[in-house]
Amino acid sequence: PEWSSVQGIWKNKAQVDAGARVLIIGATKQQTVQIKILYPNAIDFETDGSYDTIVERFNDEQSVDHIIWIVPNTRFKSLGTSGIIETQYTGVLLIFKVIKALLASGYGIKNLAWTFITTQTQAVFNGDKVNPTHAGVHGLIGSLAKEYTHWNIRLVDVEAGNDLPLDEILNLPYDAQGNALACRRNSWFKQELLPVRDLREEPLPETQSHYKTGGVYVVIGGAGGIGEVWSRWMIERYRAQIIWIGRREKDAAIEAKLDSLSKYG
Repeated sequence: PEWSSVQGIWKNKAQVDAGARVLIIGATKQQTVQIKILYPNAIDFETDGSYDTIVERFNDEQSVDHIIWIVPNTRFKSLGTSGIIETQYTGVLLIFKVIKALLASGYGIKNLAWTFITTQTQAVFNGDKVNPTHAGVHGLIGSLAKEYTHWNIRLVDVEAGNDLPLDEILNLPYDAQGNALACRRNSWFKQELLPVRDLREEPLPETQSHYKTGGVYVVIGGAGGIGEVWSRWMIERYRAQIIWIGRREKDAAIEAKLDSLSKYG
């Protein structure tokens, strides 16, 4: 994927509900003041990181409409230090605990909006210095958006050293796939998939396939979108026998996929 400039980003901007019940996590005092201009009912949500405490806090709170989470911009020294692991307890691991606590408190069937803000975790331009400490947040949020499609997810990566453009961020559109927007040099960017041939002057060299005609292949998660497409390609091209292993029980949707594939072999 390549980062490209976003055109017409404000056409589908989110509508700010000033009366929404908003929880703020990780913000500085100044950032909290900025958020409360848009959301007067916003409150700080502080936690000791204990799952039981978080669940208890959500059970005591009024119904929450929106969570704004500013992931700390932790100073990064080296991948070889233990500090980068420890800081996950204030990043991806804490987010995971809060998600679990919300589900335990009944939010799995409620509408909920999320805004996650990371700093310089993505390389938008060649030569960008990246802080990988909280880059894992992006993978978790991508999965979250796909698992809970009725939740509105907004994921933003901002440039280190610049003021946080909260007014802009909190008006950005949500993304159903949990894809991130990045703010660099006062402009917004998103990732797009580009064919490899467009990035090279010469075509990729042909390589000999390691797949075996008539072979047997076990696919973990084969019933998913990519697994299904890959299975069809293998059956058509190599007359492969495919075995799917997954977490879900066999249901009508999976049966329909199997019936569709059986037409090819």
